[in-house]
Amino acid sequence: MQSSYLKLQVNCSLQKPSISHNFDHFKSRLSSAFKMFEFVDQPLLQSQRNFAPVDELREAVLVTNIEGEIPEDFPEGPNPLFGGLKSTKSMFGKSNHIGVEGEGMLHALYFKKETDGSWNLRFGKINKYISNTNIFEHAGKFYSVAENHMPQEIDIFTLETLGNWDVNGAWNRPFTSHPKKAPGTGELVIMGVDATKPFVEIGVISADGHKLAHKVDLKLSRCSLCHEIGVTQRYNVFLDYPLSIDLTRLAFGGPLIKYELYAKIGIMPRYGDADSVKWFDVEPNCTFHIINCFEDGDEV
Repeated sequence: MQSSYLKLQVNCSLQKPSISHNFDHFKSRLSSAFKMFEFVDQPLLQSQRNFAPVDELREAVLVTNIEGEIPEDFPEGPNPLFGGLKSTKSMFGKSNHIGVEGEGMLHALYFKKETDGSWNLRFGKINKYISNTNIFEHAGKFYSVAENHMPQEIDIFTLETLGNWDVNGAWNRPFTSHPKKAPGTGELVIMGVDATKPFVEIGVISADGHKLAHKVDLKLSRCSLCHEIGVTQRYNVFLDYPLSIDLTRLAFGGPLIKYELYAKIGIMPRYGDADSVKWFDVEPNCTFHIINCFEDGDEV
């Protein structure tokens, strides 16, 4: 794999006109020591295989006949802007990254339904400014999002980014990658997980998208990386499981995550507070996605 270098050179000079061979050798070694940062590819990561960057920019193509299936190695992923993700090696140590990093590039494939003209769509510091995980719609507007930042509104036809969506200034923290429409009301239920207090907040956005109707701090004692929230007619459902960020270890070069042997499911009324959450202990696990939630009488 090719490597690129960023060098910092120290030039040494003496007042005397002659310099010994030994000192020239010392200068050479000193210069080599100050080659501080080396950026190298990590070929075993997902970003170098099926998650390799897709960097082409092309005009729209009209496809009138489709036959076959999507290839198993079809590129899909966070799409780093500057090619494959790098590991930085330096005199201070070695950095690592996770496969979900990358600025993200938005692609769209449109299917036109001839019967009624409607459209069906399909889309292939601590908090980085990226937007590479999901596309969702609310109140007729479309947003791209990754859960370590606020969503960005997009023009669904030009794919132009129109700006961050902070719900008219009421939401100023990360935003879940998978918000949910509340059955019956059309409200959007969201979650914001952060590495600093408040660690987890739940929000309810009005059906027209203009107002943050409810916001509550769950008052958790540390950050739990909850990727998705579930909803029923009356309740919000979320997970507290043993994948958590340890900022102290991270600040001193330790691993980003730690594991603890417990997991819980939390259920709260739509407009409840931290004291209204009912917790259910379950077997220790790490669950990213909630497939479905529903009510059956008084049970969820």
